[in-house]
Amino acid sequence: MFTIEPFDQWRERHVFEQVETTCFECDGTGECECCGRECLECDGTGLGGVEDLPEFTVQERYFEEVVGMLSQVCAFTNRHDFLEEVGHFIKHHGRPGDMHIPGIH
Repeated sequence: MFTIEPFDQWRERHVFEQVETTCFECDGTGECECCGRECLECDGTGLGGVEDLPEFTVQERYFEEVVGMLSQVCAFTNRHDFLEEVGHFIKHHGRPGDMHIPGIH
């Protein structure tokens, strides 16, 4: 078995981009639904601002990085069974959206 960097340590090493959200007033169209004029809330852009990446997306990136690393190491060493290693990781950490991470669940 490999020692895998815990999610919280991995997360501290990364800087995640922010994502643009759609305007809640016009649903991203830039126009008022009732009169068809430019939305006053977003000035016609359709954007509602920026927010942090959803937690599920961050967990998904961690999962993909770990599985990719395990795949490479198992292929390189030819001494470890990839499915056994990934199964062990999933058993102890879970999958994105259902990860067993201290402080989150």
